[in-house]
Amino acid sequence: MQRRANQQRNWVRRGAFLSTILITAAMALPVHAATIGESDLVLFPIGDAPPGATVLSTDDLVWVFQGEGYTYSLNRTGVDNPSDNNPTPTDPSTWTILTYEGTVTFAPGGDPSGQFDLAERFLLAFTSLREGPYTRGILPPRIDGGYVLPSFTGLSENPLYVTDPASGAVTDEEGDLFVALAFVPLPGVAQTFGFQIALREPLDDTLQHFNRGFVEVIPEPSTLALLIGGLGLLLGVRRRIG
Repeated sequence: MQRRANQQRNWVRRGAFLSTILITAAMALPVHAATIGESDLVLFPIGDAPPGATVLSTDDLVWVFQGEGYTYSLNRTGVDNPSDNNPTPTDPSTWTILTYEGTVTFAPGGDPSGQFDLAERFLLAFTSLREGPYTRGILPPRIDGGYVLPSFTGLSENPLYVTDPASGAVTDEEGDLFVALAFVPLPGVAQTFGFQIALREPLDDTLQHFNRGFVEVIPEPSTLALLIGGLGLLLGVRRRIG
């Protein structure tokens, strides 16, 4: 655990911060969007996870970098712009709905712990939506908008949530709970997925979509055997004491 914390601190010192996808503000490719409401959105900062949601801790995940442990691309495929880029936050019928299709490819070799072969899940954590140019160390303002939760397609399971209690694995200053998309970690296989973003205020600059990749690994067989052996020894001691 200490080694992982040290790794995270070293990565931060090296400036390996957030993967960012830049999305132009041009409104084109109009499409019809289904009616949605505020309860359908993932707005940042997230308060509590919904009932029954799966929540994972970044303390139990391995942080991987775009271009090393995985590659990620994103394309806008449609825009529903009923208000001519002048939505009213309280009126869902005026919100601008952006539709995207993304591709993620999990690749061995970027895991600092060398445990990619033991990965159970690859997770793409969405950390916020912000407007304006990104300056190193200075985050642009958060935009009033969110991910449309029912719109996600192509995932191996429903969107999960990641909590960041150590405040370091996710550095977007949005709180400590983030929505995460789960994929089967199949090396070299491009997995396509889709989602929508709802904007509740005008977009006057560049929309920046921040994300970060993780893998969830299972213990190595030797580690698991030691853990089981240690539990058995502890149980035996307790029985003798009893």
